[in-house]
Amino acid sequence: MKADLNQPFDEKSLRIALAKNGVVQDSQAATLTAYPVAFARRDRSRRWHYQVGSQNQAICHLIVGLDLGDVHTRSEKFYAACPELVCRPLQFWQDADGLGYLCLEHFVGTSLDHLVEQGHCSAEQWITLTRRAQAMLEVTQRTSTASRLEQEIADLITDLLAFPGVSDLDQILFRQLIQPVLVAGRLSEPLTTRWSNGDFIGRNLLVDDGGGLRLIDYEFAGPTHFGAADWLRLLHFSVRPSAWDENTIPELDLARKPSHEIWIWLHQLAQLRNAEPSKTVDHHVADTIVRLFAAVNQAIKTTPAGKPASLLLHSLATQQSTTRSMLEERTAWAQSLEKELRQANAVTTQQNQLIEERLTWIRSLEQELQSIRAAYHDQCKLADERTTWAQSLQTELQNARTAFIDQSKLADERTEWARSLEADLQKLRAALADQTTLASERTTWAQSLQTELQNARTAFIDQSKLADERTAWALALEAERQERLNQLAEMKAFCTKRSILLPHEAASGEAIVLDRCRKAIADLQRDIEQRKADTIAASSVALGNQRRADVTETENNRLNGALAQAQLHVDHLLEQVNNLQLTANGLTHDKLATEETLRQSKHELSAAIAQLRTTRLALNRYDNNWISRLAARFSSSQPNPSSEP
Repeated sequence: MKADLNQPFDEKSLRIALAKNGVVQDSQAATLTAYPVAFARRDRSRRWHYQVGSQNQAICHLIVGLDLGDVHTRSEKFYAACPELVCRPLQFWQDADGLGYLCLEHFVGTSLDHLVEQGHCSAEQWITLTRRAQAMLEVTQRTSTASRLEQEIADLITDLLAFPGVSDLDQILFRQLIQPVLVAGRLSEPLTTRWSNGDFIGRNLLVDDGGGLRLIDYEFAGPTHFGAADWLRLLHFSVRPSAWDENTIPELDLARKPSHEIWIWLHQLAQLRNAEPSKTVDHHVADTIVRLFAAVNQAIKTTPAGKPASLLLHSLATQQSTTRSMLEERTAWAQSLEKELRQANAVTTQQNQLIEERLTWIRSLEQELQSIRAAYHDQCKLADERTTWAQSLQTELQNARTAFIDQSKLADERTEWARSLEADLQKLRAALADQTTLASERTTWAQSLQTELQNARTAFIDQSKLADERTAWALALEAERQERLNQLAEMKAFCTKRSILLPHEAASGEAIVLDRCRKAIADLQRDIEQRKADTIAASSVALGNQRRADVTETENNRLNGALAQAQLHVDHLLEQVNNLQLTANGLTHDKLATEETLRQSKHELSAAIAQLRTTRLALNRYDNNWISRLAARFSSSQPNPSSEP
């Protein structure tokens, strides 16, 4: 790959050449970084500059071009004379076609012009760095002779005559006018020489971070009698700081002498002869020639008679002075514009950087926007889904609220119910405690009842025996009644026979029967009252006063009814007996009525006896039922008050 179309080599062959001559170890790993060209040159004078590196490390500065042998020689001599300021030549070789390769020591630094343009170098620093470099060059100063001076000027004139387009008239002017004036002017000063690179400008002066200095571009390097002209070249062709003040630089007083002015412009023309022809180069050439003749006119300004030495040169100098004044004004304006332009360029650079940053930011924002749009689209879908979900949730929420209200009401009701249940539970707990106490009491009571039951059973057995005795007694009474009836029958028969005595005897017999009936009824009534009192007493002992009325109320009512009915029958019987007595008194008048009355009395007496038997059976059933219920109560493990009679 070629850097430009006129390049007589490619970078691949250049890497191979570097590896072949030992500059780099591996041609594949070698890197070539091209430097920009300062100005276009003619074909034979073209130069290409590279930074050679390997593995991200700089190795050397490479210059490639035709006829570099003289440059190599000058570089070696210059380095030998001033090694602190000159980059050391490392290697040089040349192809068969004359293409040379010069490797110089690589110095990492920034040009003085660039430091001034960036605002990193003040006027004081600029002067200090320039004087340091000049001081290093002053070390090479040597005394010289007029012949050496003439030879240096002759060599320079010879180079100028090789300028394209120079005519015979121009040769006469250079050799017969300018050369003698230059020699005469320099001979008026002490003849000394010192080294210079021939192009001492800010672009060729490098400064590193540690303050180290290097002077580059050795194409025109060599010893010169016009070393002070470096200050003029620096003044005319370098970027100067804004606080530049020429009056503070005494070195310019010597440099402004006409001989040094003539020398610098002649040397500038010698450099411009290698430049590629262009309008800009033509302008520089014309300006240099004008400045050259102005310096020559300054050197030969007056004759001893006080007249101009040359009317043409004087007129040309006058015009040039006018033009220079205008040019200086324009230059000052241009410099101010250039300063503003540099500031604008700096601002533009910053703005461009800012724009690049903003563009990068905008691109990143666009990417983020795309991702955000995609995410927004997804979020919209998600939002729709969530909206649908939210609507369903809202519906469910409404249902849940309704259910919650219902549940709240139910909870309130359940709470009230729970509170009431709790109150009931408290009551039940209290009742349980009472029932526990009552159960203990009932247990004790049941034990006492069990004892009383044994006593009641014993009493019942005794009452059963008494009832059997009373039954036997009633049967005996029945037998006695039959016997009395038989006796009565016999008595009736006897009365038939003894009709006179019947009323009196019948009355006494009936009286006896009635007395016995009354006694039997009274005994039966006392027996019923006694059994009633015994039952009530047993119930009072077994069940207590509170339950006695409940247990015996029904039976008492029934017994009272039976007793009342029996009493009615007894009263009726007594009434009948009274009637019978009345009838017996009148028996003598109506025998038939007496017999009928006796039959009725017999029938009613049988009914009374049957009623007594019914009452006795009812009493027996009551005793059996009461004893069965009392036994069933004590057969369970715990008493149940609700099942009590």
